[in-house]
Order: sequence, then structure tokens, then C-alpha cells
Amino acid sequence: MDKLDTSCTSNKENNKVCPLNPDHLSSFQVRIIDIHTHPVFEKKGASRSEIDDLVTYSLTLGIEKMVSLGDVVAYGLNPNEQQLKSINDTTRQIMKWHPNFFIGFCHLNPTLGEKLLRKELDRCVKLGFKGIKLEAANNARDTVMKPLMKAAEEYNLPVLQHT
Repeated sequence: MDKLDTSCTSNKENNKVCPLNPDHLSSFQVRIIDIHTHPVFEKKGASRSEIDDLVTYSLTLGIEKMVSLGDVVAYGLNPNEQQLKSINDTTRQIMKWHPNFFIGFCHLNPTLGEKLLRKELDRCVKLGFKGIKLEAANNARDTVMKPLMKAAEEYNLPVLQHT
């Protein structure tokens, strides 16, 4: 294999840009984890065969894990309690089908109040979810975020919010 090309240039912001030839990646221990996916989107892609095909294809690309953020647009930007549960149940199902591939994030809507938020988050954590996904129901600076962030801290969960 050729030596790694270490010639660097500077872009207009004066940041160094160093090319990396994809052929050289085989010499590194690179783990590929897709951290923003919606395997089920607008209620499409939820069948076992569709999920199996997605996992098989992803593995051929070298992706070893995917963070599943749920079908967050299935019910619009402000889903109710039952809709959140449905979204999270679908995510849980694909996690069960491929437990070593999918990392589930619990979809929540902080505008529904602390009690409902905590109830669904507690359920998701018991089901093995590893993070929280928020859509655009509210702004990250809204006071409704305080209980959510407190719960995320208690469970040591990352929070991903679409803005």
C-alpha cells in the first residue's frame, strides 16, 4: 500500500485540509456507526423484511450499528401520548429484531408535561433505549425542557433535538 498522503492545504478560513484516500481506510480500525437514522419513515419500512434488507445492505457498506430515532414525522410535529408510544414501540420492535445493530432513541414531546414525559422515558429506558430524540415541538430553551434534561441527566442519556 502507498504511504498515506499527508499533504495538507489550507481552505479560505485558513483551516488545514488533509486528503485521505479511501483506499487507505483498510489500514485503520474504523468503526462506522450511523448516528442519525429513521429506518421507519412516514410509516414506511416497518416490515421485518424491509428492516432485514436495510441491515444487510448497511453491513455491506461497513456500518456496524445504527441509531434509530423513530418515525418522528408520522404524526406531525406535536405527537400526543399514544402516538409517541406507537413510534417508540416500532423502534423497540426493530431493536428486538436486530439487538446488536440498532441503538434506539426514545422520541418524546416535552410540551405534553412532565408526568407524561417521565412515564414514557421510564418505559423507554426499561426497554433498552440509549438516548432521547426530540422533534420541533418546542425550542431547546423552553422551560418545558427542564424536566426532560433533568431526567436525561439522571439516566445519563444523550439528547438529540431537531431544530
